[in-house]
Amino acid sequence: GVQTCALPISGAKAEVPAPTTISRAGNGMLFAYWPDEATTGNPIRWAGLVADLRQRVARLGGSLVVEDAPAEVAEVADVWVPTADNFPIMQRLKREFDPHHVLNPGRFVGGL
Repeated sequence: GVQTCALPISGAKAEVPAPTTISRAGNGMLFAYWPDEATTGNPIRWAGLVADLRQRVARLGGSLVVEDAPAEVAEVADVWVPTADNFPIMQRLKREFDPHHVLNPGRFVGGL
């Protein structure tokens, strides 16, 4: 069955405007979009929001990835899902395919 839940943004550590959301029941994905003007000016607030929402979603068995964010937010927020048991395999693959660390260094999970 389809599980529904509400993650009230107003209960987050930082007050933020309500996002526009799109959900896809077929795959269980939810996309939340904030206007550019709402996400600029306070990257620490947004990093806190990402961390708070990620914890809430994880308690429900889900995960949260930030697909797009202003550079100032992406620099301080963990935009990827936390690394898992397969991280050593990912590190090895990165070393094999990019031994000189020139392909987007530090921009993937765990700083790969």
